[in-house]
Amino acid sequence: MINYSQISESIHKPLVSILIPAYNHDKYVMQCLESIYNCDYENIELIIIDDGSRDNTYIVAKEWAGKHSGRFARIVCEKQQNAGICKTLNRLVSIAKGDYLTTIASDDEFLVNGISGPLQFLLSNNADVVISDSELIDEDSKQVANSAFKFFGKNPITLTNKYILTMDMLFNWEAPYQRFIIRKSIFHELGGFNDNLLFEDRDFILRCLFNAKLYVYPNATWRYRVRINNRLTPGLSFESMKIAMMHSNQNNIKHACGINKLFMWSIVNSESVKNSLIDKLIAKIIRKLLKIIAVSLVK
Repeated sequence: MINYSQISESIHKPLVSILIPAYNHDKYVMQCLESIYNCDYENIELIIIDDGSRDNTYIVAKEWAGKHSGRFARIVCEKQQNAGICKTLNRLVSIAKGDYLTTIASDDEFLVNGISGPLQFLLSNNADVVISDSELIDEDSKQVANSAFKFFGKNPITLTNKYILTMDMLFNWEAPYQRFIIRKSIFHELGGFNDNLLFEDRDFILRCLFNAKLYVYPNATWRYRVRINNRLTPGLSFESMKIAMMHSNQNNIKHACGINKLFMWSIVNSESVKNSLIDKLIAKIIRKLLKIIAVSLVK
């Protein structure tokens, strides 16, 4: 049996597991994989799970993996019946051998420093989790913006302040915050992704904010593709996303403390159908004021 810890020690760099939940991206998945191949970080294991694609995503990924296995410490490519993003990501983590985890959608791409930059930043700051900026690209891979943070009106340096970052995530969830690198031990301490939710990013990142040492690496490390119908779970609608977000907020308020508790209180109580009209109105007013403050702070 291969000892992946020994591989890490021999290269003097920790093993990083790149996890790809793939779904109906046969047009883009090879670009995603090629971008990983071209990363300047050496010690990578690549794990791909096709979540029941109806196109040729799995065939493209499997063929590519067979031709490029020598680049990686380990490469796994599997196919399953559609289970949704959260269950698929948790299964990917269960297969991973690396001490550090990062995820990317099968239609997005890494930049050359996509692993080395945020990992070194994480290690230098003794952080648990690091999120980073991204470039934006369109369906034809043409650049829309060189900074997603700036595109959505946010100052990347300002977001390094954790309280400002928290307010922005809670009240202005616009910029793509879902690409992160995390210590696997912390991932398990946080309980992994919530299998009961339709999408994973906001719920998990909030738990990271409230329970772990989360830092922002203000440079772009990946390319986020802006597309219509870019989703893993079939049938996902705006209404179902809204309900899932409400459940996530209700679950995460128990993890918040201090000023974060006020932030979460205003959100949860402005959404609750159980509150009186007056309580709901007060919460909505506080939430609106906090949103205005959040917008002004991140510029």
